[in-house]
Order: sequence, then structure tokens, then C-alpha cells
Amino acid sequence: MDSSNIKDISQMFSQGVFEPYIKFIEFSNFKNFQEKTRLTLDFPITVLVGGNGTNKSSILKALESCCPDKIISNRWFSTDVDAISHDPVPQFWYAHNLKSGKEIQEAQVLVAKYKRDGNPDYWEKARPLTGLGMDKLPDDPSSKKKWGVTTRWPQIDKKVSYLTFRETISAFDKFFYYGDTVEKYSQTASRKKHIRRYSKYLNKVIVQNLQEYTFRNKQKVISNYNVNNIALKYISEILQSNYTNIQIVEHTFFNCTGITCKIKKDEVEYTEAFAGSGEFAVIKIVHEILKADPKSLILLDEPEVSLHPGAQTRLKNFLLEQCKLKQLQIVIATHSPTFIEGLPNKSIKTLHLNPSSKKIEINDKGCNAEEAFFHLGHITNNKIRFIVEDKLAKSLIEYATNEFTAAQKSLFEVEFYKGGAFDILNNFAVVYALAENYQVFLYLDGDQRRNTLPDLADLTEKDKLQLSHDINKFCDGKLEIPQNSNMSQQDKIELNMKVIKWLKSQVIFLPTNGNPESLIWEKMISDHKEQIDTTVHDPKLKFRELAIKTLPLSTLDSDMIYFTQLLSLKTIPQNNSELEEIRQSILEKITS
Repeated sequence: MDSSNIKDISQMFSQGVFEPYIKFIEFSNFKNFQEKTRLTLDFPITVLVGGNGTNKSSILKALESCCPDKIISNRWFSTDVDAISHDPVPQFWYAHNLKSGKEIQEAQVLVAKYKRDGNPDYWEKARPLTGLGMDKLPDDPSSKKKWGVTTRWPQIDKKVSYLTFRETISAFDKFFYYGDTVEKYSQTASRKKHIRRYSKYLNKVIVQNLQEYTFRNKQKVISNYNVNNIALKYISEILQSNYTNIQIVEHTFFNCTGITCKIKKDEVEYTEAFAGSGEFAVIKIVHEILKADPKSLILLDEPEVSLHPGAQTRLKNFLLEQCKLKQLQIVIATHSPTFIEGLPNKSIKTLHLNPSSKKIEINDKGCNAEEAFFHLGHITNNKIRFIVEDKLAKSLIEYATNEFTAAQKSLFEVEFYKGGAFDILNNFAVVYALAENYQVFLYLDGDQRRNTLPDLADLTEKDKLQLSHDINKFCDGKLEIPQNSNMSQQDKIELNMKVIKWLKSQVIFLPTNGNPESLIWEKMISDHKEQIDTTVHDPKLKFRELAIKTLPLSTLDSDMIYFTQLLSLKTIPQNNSELEEIRQSILEKITS
């Protein structure tokens, strides 16, 4: 992943370089989306991730229709088999900024499908509706004149290019694999015969570089051109081959409108009929993006199809580079973990079907790649580990995070280590600090809070000599940091600084100044609490007394006490502030 491009894009975006820009799109009533589902496009490259049937392509179609001269009914229309209901009215709206001098105004544009006799596919840019959450239009004439407003906000002034896998199918593939829908060509032999017959005319167009060719009074050539050297360079880089010439002819020789590519690579010439489908897709995508106007909206529907992961990575880097160079706004619907990896959290939007409402929802806050991988069914071994002091602490964290989504739960695991806080620090902190492993957190009881560690940026030379003391004071014991007599003083200082950096980042504490037992005892709801001897102060002993009073057992062991603690834990409401603090601490670590 080209992190420098991501950093540059982020900085440019914050400066408004990508305007005009679609800020968000909200689906008031559209397809199977939950009512008022919003997709915020808060990074110039947005990746839509979700299983089949989560309406990723529908979002691309809606975004395309936000641009001038694009109508969604060209891609989604009503039939007797798939009728579009008008109750409620299908509609969505989007926002973009208008600029007048230094003044900026958000324009909100509603796109709605209304019934119209004789035109079942009628959609229009409608008046804003405050009931949908839209703002009122300005009332005063001067504001209306300034922003070009009559009864509606103006559309965004933005060109769009929509590339789907279906549009990267060549003329040969369209006719040979899908031409059997015409009775005349229902047999494979008849399609072969047609291709052989008309290929000689197509070859003449290619060899002679003809811009026109009439056959039986019908013009067969739509366009004929060679890919330029810049495109050849990118295609060669993405596919790791030396392409010296690519000629593209758009024509109707094969009973459909389609494209034929004549490819020259490493002194070998062939057409896309003998190339891989991924090869043809890359040629088409690179060519279309390079010819797109600056600041265009680029919509890509599963660009990874038929590409191996290495080529996917290089295609993604090409998109990042072009996004920066041409200030493109790019939205990608994908199933590929490769396209997601390395992108900022806010650019990754996951879609899922809510099992209760049976509606599609969008995680509009974004998520990290690991969570997105879960939605793709791509399992990784990069779980965040939280190590706690005992099994009750483990149960407390699991209860606090019980309402996390399945995707969020897949990002972390909680383990307990018998031996106490110092043993955990001594056995894990040094090892992981020296290995620079920041996938592990030590989640200690609240009563283990120690003196804070020094800020490494503010250390004096005298402070650096005291780092071992600071570490041991924080850990309440002497950590076994590997050193030897041959190490210089500077090496020892750097070693201690590495340990301190890890401790400051990776050691966190449960809420309150107590342990899990005290937290649960204080917050649980139980009529039996008042029956426990008030002279008993240790919460562990309190739970022992509670177990004796509530369990019909003649003998009591640690498992029964733990069982009582779990029952008590379950009585704490999920909106409890301490549970919320635990939730937020976990979320912060797994999404950073």
C-alpha cells in the first residue's frame, strides 16, 4: 500500500481540493435499505464491503444518477416481474457544497420516482423535503440568486464514469457466451460461424486502422484508437508484462455493441478473445480512468474480478495515484480483502442485512480492514489479545462487549493468566515490548494502578538514568529486562525506553480502583446484598457469603462462588457507566 499517497490525499481533502464532491447520500426509501440509511463519503476513495445481496451495486447506481444527464432508470426500472412500489415513494438525497467567493453553502438534492402516465421510469430532481431531514431552501431573493436556487438546489457539476465487470466484457465474449439468447445463434456452431465470417472485416479495420466501415449500409465501427504510452506503462506495471501496443476497436460486427482489443506483448500479438478476462478488465479500467476528466466521480463494481492478489494491489495503488493526481472521487464495491487492506478506517464502509428488520444497514462510521474482512468471510490471525488477571475479569469484559457486532467480536480475544498483575507484566510486557508487538494489551484490575510513567519526549539526561527505577515502580516489582555487562549505558537506556513506550501504550486498567469482584458487587442488582454481614469488607468474601445464602449446597467450592459472581454480573444493566467504559476501551484498541 502506498501510504504516502493516502497521506497526501487526506491532506488535500481537508483543504477542499476535491470539490465539487458528493459529501453523503441518504436513502430515505430506496431498494432494501433501512429507512434514512446514510453513506458518508468522508475520504476520496470509499470502499463498499458486504456479502452478496447487500445492495452495493445499487449504491453505485444511485451515485451515478447524482451527476448531470444520468438517470437511474437506465439501470433500475420497473417490470411486471420486479415491480417498483410507489408506496412510499422511492427516493434518496445527496449533499454537495456550492461556493461563492469564500462563502460555502451545502446544497441538498432530492432524487425521487413519481408516478407519471406514459413514463413508468420517471425520476426527477425534486423539491427538498424537511420531513426527510433536509434543510429548507433559503427564503430571501438575494440568497437564491447567489446560489442559483429556484425551487431546488442545483445538481453537482461532476462528470461520472461507471465501470462494471459486465461493461468490461469484450465483443467476442458478449456474443460467444451470451449470444444464444437470439434463436438464430442458439447453437455454439452458429455463433462460431458468425464470428469467423465477420472477423475478416474486423481484421481489415484493425490492420488498416479504419475509423469507418460500412457493411450492408450499416456503420460497424464506433471508434478505433491506440492506447497511449502512459496507459501502456500502467497496464504493464499492473499486469507485470511488457505491453508495446494495444489497439481498441468499438464495433457491432458480432451482433452487439462491444470492444475488441488487439494486444502486442513481448513480440506476441493476439486479441482479448485469447487473453485473460482480468487482462482485458485492467486495460479497460486504466484507459477509462486516464481519459476521465479531473475531479470526476469514478464508480467501480468489483474491479478485482479475475485478477490475482498481486495485480489487485498494483491496481489499487494505481487508483490511489490517479485519485491524487486528478482529484478523483472513487467509490468501489468489492469482495476483495486486497482492495481494503491499508486504507483508512473512514474509507471502509460495511453493509449487512439486519436479521430482525430484514433491511440493509451501513456502518457509516467506517471500520478497520480486519472488521471488513469478517464481512467478506476472510479470516485472519491478527486478532487483538487482551490478557487479564483471572477468569472473572475475562467474563466481565465479555459481558460488557456482549452487544458488539459479530464483526467486532471477531477482532479480539480475551485470555486470563493465573499469577497476578506483576507476573503478567514480567512474563508478557518485556517479551512483547522488545518484539515491538502492539497486538497485545494487558488489561489489569483497577486496584493495580501505579505511578504514571514519564513522557519519553521530555526526558532529561538525568531522567534517562532513572528509567529502570520508573519501570519497577510502575510494575510494583523488578522486571527482568535482558541486559548484559557488555551493553553500553546508551543501549540500556534505549532498551528501557522501548519497554516504557510499550507499557504506556499497552497496559490499561479496569474501571474503579478495585477488582472485578468489587465492581460487580457495587453495581449488581440483588435483594440478598442487604443480608450480607456489613463487617465483611472484602468483596471476594462477600460473594462467598452470598453463595452460601443463595445456593442449596452443603459444600462450597471456588466454582460455585464463580457461578454466583456470574449470576450477579448478569444483573448489571448494559447501560451501566463502568460497562460502557470497558466497551469504549476495547473499541478504541480494536479500531485504531
